[in-house]
Amino acid sequence: MSKSQQDDRKMMLLLMIKILEMKEQKLYHKVIDTSQIPQPLKGNEPSKKVFVGVLKPNSSEKQ
Repeated sequence: MSKSQQDDRKMMLLLMIKILEMKEQKLYHKVIDTSQIPQPLKGNEPSKKVFVGVLKPNSSEKQ
């Protein structure tokens, strides 16, 4: 893995950690409901919900 790829991967991981630490997540100024997080199986680590999607490249902050 090249230095550039390592740097990109590190930045992506830091961004994911920052998103998971947020109390309220918004998309287009709408709060995303995170109350429907599946309950973990007994003995497993708690689950976290992550928004994985695609935003249009021409999307503005206003949208």
